[in-house]
Amino acid sequence: MTSRKMKSYLKCVFLFFPFIILVFLSCSEEEPIYFAARPLAIAGADQLVEIFDTVSLDASSSTNNENVEYIWSFDSKPSGSTTVFSDSTLPNPTFIADASGFYNIKLAVKINESYSDPDYAVIQSIIKKSEEYFPQKVGNKWKYKVYDETGIIKDMLTIKVVGTKTLPNGELASVWVYDGTSHIFPYSIIDTLYLVTIEDTLVYYFSLQNSQVPFLGYIVPLSVGTKWTSWSWWWTEVSVLEKIALSIDIGTFQEVCKVEHLIPGSMPVSGFLSYNWIIPHLGLAKMGLYEPDQPPYYSEEHWELFWYELVE
Repeated sequence: MTSRKMKSYLKCVFLFFPFIILVFLSCSEEEPIYFAARPLAIAGADQLVEIFDTVSLDASSSTNNENVEYIWSFDSKPSGSTTVFSDSTLPNPTFIADASGFYNIKLAVKINESYSDPDYAVIQSIIKKSEEYFPQKVGNKWKYKVYDETGIIKDMLTIKVVGTKTLPNGELASVWVYDGTSHIFPYSIIDTLYLVTIEDTLVYYFSLQNSQVPFLGYIVPLSVGTKWTSWSWWWTEVSVLEKIALSIDIGTFQEVCKVEHLIPGSMPVSGFLSYNWIIPHLGLAKMGLYEPDQPPYYSEEHWELFWYELVE
């Protein structure tokens, strides 16, 4: 490189170097640039409550920020409900479930001028009289001895209420889980039932091919002589036959309802007959299961309650 070229090169370097330093210092002194994420609203779990209960909502899992604003509203309420939130701007407002049915709750949160997408919670309020026959509180447990047709104990069956679930049709159900090896339809193909209460009607669903199928329905209060049928309940006929005194391992009970449940012999299932003894405020105490699809039905198995625990 010639002396003249070298001098020109060095001149360029010395002129450019201060410019680089200025740019570096300028960038290092600037505040970091943050892009605010859109806030997230979480309205909390669906709930199953009784009419006139005070319902507590919980948005604590939503975006946490000292400037967050909570916006609660009713997307829909049961007919006749006039309930309001205690304070629709709090993270944990309450309201009174003043009518039976479904309360669809909507929550949005706002930080500065940024709004979240809405999130929803479904609160179902049931009439207390359904609890007189089928207590549905989470934590309830029942244990049964299971006898075969010869009277030999072949199993111990436990049923537990473990939570709630919103079904694909939008109904809120209490979730009843079985553990045991009962062998008659439908119990041989399921380990979970879903109990939905709407006004005076209780319907049990079970899962089949990723959908919930209505299996058994009750209309309460149970009165001797009442009978109902429905094709939507898997070709079901239910009759309340009598009220009797019933003695089992855990004691003697009065005014126990004996209910007949019949699925006539037709596709997609064969005939099925059960007699259910139902104790008010306790639930199923005893059951006899029979098949096949044409009378006379023969005994398949029997359940008898020997222990229970109900949540207050």
